[in-house]
Amino acid sequence: MRFLFLGSTFRALDNLAPAMAVLRAGGHACRSLLYPLPGDASRDRFAGWPEGTHRVLEHAAGTVAEYADHARSPSFLEEIAAEIEDFRPTASVLAVNTLPFARLRVDLRERLPRAPLWVGVQHGLVQRWEEMNRHDTCDAFLAFGPRDLGRLAPWLRARARVAGLPKLDRLAEQPVTDRGFLLYVADARPTAVEAVNRLLTVLEARLERPVLVRDHPARPGLYRPGASLPRDPGLQALVEAGDPIPALAACSAVLTNYSTLGLEALALGKPLVSLPLDDALEAFGGIPGLAASLEPEVVLDALRRAREDGAAVDRFLEDAAGGRAPHHALRMARILESLARAHRRRAGRPAPDRRPAARLPLRLGVESTAYPAEGRLALRGFVAADPPVTRIRLRQGGKPLGEAEVTGRRPDLADAFADYGRIAVGWQLDCPLPRTPGLLEAEFLDGTGPRGTRTLHPRVAVAAVR
Repeated sequence: MRFLFLGSTFRALDNLAPAMAVLRAGGHACRSLLYPLPGDASRDRFAGWPEGTHRVLEHAAGTVAEYADHARSPSFLEEIAAEIEDFRPTASVLAVNTLPFARLRVDLRERLPRAPLWVGVQHGLVQRWEEMNRHDTCDAFLAFGPRDLGRLAPWLRARARVAGLPKLDRLAEQPVTDRGFLLYVADARPTAVEAVNRLLTVLEARLERPVLVRDHPARPGLYRPGASLPRDPGLQALVEAGDPIPALAACSAVLTNYSTLGLEALALGKPLVSLPLDDALEAFGGIPGLAASLEPEVVLDALRRAREDGAAVDRFLEDAAGGRAPHHALRMARILESLARAHRRRAGRPAPDRRPAARLPLRLGVESTAYPAEGRLALRGFVAADPPVTRIRLRQGGKPLGEAEVTGRRPDLADAFADYGRIAVGWQLDCPLPRTPGLLEAEFLDGTGPRGTRTLHPRVAVAAVR
């Protein structure tokens, strides 16, 4: 069988490289396509890969917005379709299942004479779950561990399996030492930069160990704490090297907000402290080293707990990544083989080209505010649906009022609709004020086509307040 892997960063593809090796050893063909994010220079790391097993899809996009637009352009879709037709994969594996590939499966549907099996793979502890749940990205989804299955909308959860994280298998052969420095793994968000720099400066003075920073490739130089201790050029070079694993294996402890490198640090047996910024709770909720604030005493206490509670770390690794190495690559390879074989058996049978029928009841809420002086009606609400909808079309008395995208986050409703997974449920619409009171009719659409396609959910009528 043949497997085509698509990624937007080298790291996302490299996450799966051990599984590719297992597949090749079993007689299967594997090929990787990298559509690099703007400014990403990691393509040079393909140097160690087998000749002819990868290709970089070049583009001129300078911003993420241009990059995302190009991913839906006719020229790019024709290029991808040609690659797929040339390689003829049994399965196309999305190493990144969100931007820029969230709509790739749908966009290529009319361009491919034979549809491959589309398999999405979790690419980090934090990713755009709402985007995944909104778009019909894949036929099957592979999660790191059982923990994140709950973040999926029910229709996608039914397609998901736990497959582990193949790159963790490499850690079993990585020498682990303690060269006397702390490593801060930075992220790309400029959140509390000054406060973090102050914290790292204090930690260096209190622990009498240098704190070195591994930059995020998208935002180098963002974090620069004051240095009170001399720097070893050799250690600095180790931290700045392309492969982050040797630096993780050589440090005394790791600090981060939410980087997936923290997962590798835990698998290497390193104490990990997660600072309470950005998506830290989502990524590392449950580890003993989760700090409650940026106060030095609180962080030092979290570091103490991280050094002492190994049992909690083992539980976290099992829940978040399916356990320690080495077994992830074999598990994912066997799952891909099983999915591909099942797809080949079904290839001759007609299959409905739609999401599965709704299983959970549709939940709708509407708030309205009339502005008679302006002749305007402001509508705001939520819609939780299984499968999720992406657009809502509103009518009153049979006359159209407009359409609204269902894209807004409603954290206030997260607990109320936990069974629906992490979906965007909020919408809002400004429209002309109807002349007469009446019922508001809502029609629910998914994202297929320029005007949307009716979902399997029925229309519903709700009272419009005036």
